[in-house]
Amino acid sequence: MKRQLSAIFAVFLLTLLLLPLRAIAAPKIVEEFFPSEEITAPQAPFLRYSGQQDNGDSIQMWYNVPKDVLALADAYNRWGDTDSGREGFISRFGVAEYRLYLQTDASIDDGPWQYSDTWDEADWLGLDVPHPLAFHCMEGLNNNPGKSYDNIDVSWLTYLEKGKLGFLAPIVTPFTTDGGTNYHYDLERHTLAIRCRLVLEYSKNGDEMQRIFSPWSPETSIGLNGTQEASSPPDENVSPVPSDAPVAAEDNKPDSANTATTFTASPWAQSELEEAAALGLIPEPLQGTNLTEPITRAEFAAVSVKCYEALSGTETEPVAENPFTDTTDAEVLKAFNIGTTNGTSATTFSPAAPLSREQAATMLARLYKKIEIDGWTLETDGNYSETFRGMFEMPEAFADDENISVWAKDSVYFMKSKGILDGVGNNKFAPRAMTDAEEATGYAQATREQAILIAKRMVKKLG
Repeated sequence: MKRQLSAIFAVFLLTLLLLPLRAIAAPKIVEEFFPSEEITAPQAPFLRYSGQQDNGDSIQMWYNVPKDVLALADAYNRWGDTDSGREGFISRFGVAEYRLYLQTDASIDDGPWQYSDTWDEADWLGLDVPHPLAFHCMEGLNNNPGKSYDNIDVSWLTYLEKGKLGFLAPIVTPFTTDGGTNYHYDLERHTLAIRCRLVLEYSKNGDEMQRIFSPWSPETSIGLNGTQEASSPPDENVSPVPSDAPVAAEDNKPDSANTATTFTASPWAQSELEEAAALGLIPEPLQGTNLTEPITRAEFAAVSVKCYEALSGTETEPVAENPFTDTTDAEVLKAFNIGTTNGTSATTFSPAAPLSREQAATMLARLYKKIEIDGWTLETDGNYSETFRGMFEMPEAFADDENISVWAKDSVYFMKSKGILDGVGNNKFAPRAMTDAEEATGYAQATREQAILIAKRMVKKLG
């Protein structure tokens, strides 16, 4: 009898020791956003082949960001420390380290998928194709547009040898130019299928990395026997797949987040935009509008005026003599008067034109110079280059640094060093559209909500 009781007690003790460990092991980041310990699966991705042989072929993929991941990105912005952007979140959600990846799998001509068990291991870097089929996407979701859809390069060819292409080599064919032999993806005779999944890696107190996954998305294929029906990328503002995971927890939410919402915005930006509204940083032309849309030059001028007035504590006045023939907008004339912006020519402003990310960074950096550097004007800006560079420590360069215009670099890295503006993922900044295809899809265009949040962060961090 004693032996039987001892055995029962041993089983009971083992149960007490083992069963709670699973619950204890899961930090708040999992409990609050992924209570089932599984991320919502992405929808079938959208693929587009550039076919630009002279510039190097590329295949781009659009993927949807599920609601639970958007909520996680929103929480990062809400609780992130004002200096590091991570410490506040780490303290709140019980993780010493975390990363979010998008893993992308591929199949050629109905062949096997590339996936293997090694993909389930921590720090899996992806297949070399030549661009790894794994992408660190948390940075882009935290700091850039947190859109319900985002896009990335799956792979590209730029004067590479066919033997270096790994499993994509069967769909690569040569073509001859004056400079020799180059290669491009032959999707007239081959089919490429793609699927993706999300992976969250985290550790508590420096322990071994733990992982949770989403299921694989449905596949999408293009080329000879491709099944993709859509001919253009998905609307970036389409709502993501609903999730049963809760929206970011409400405790410690800024008081300003209780302000009534009078605009349409992305879920990730809602709380910060409400705080911006409470600070009076949303100009009248943007109140009650859809803030996910691209911002125009005139609208951004209005945002820059609000930011300048909040930082300087002074009201602005329109320039006495309007130099422009295509606008009489008072906010544009105020921005011109303080030196935030100039025209697209001596007599035009192009008020309805969109704004690139590097242009937005430059315009807002100017208002900071106006406030902090005695004697600065837009006309004398070049005289104060060294003074401005002495006001911040140059951070690590973006991976696409060569695409940032020379005139914008100091402003972009100033914004990065101050934690106001960051990249879009994979350490890229996406300063401007570099190709006709990128321009057609609105790549690197600043949105209304981005502009307002940049202004809000400037006021909070630099005010």
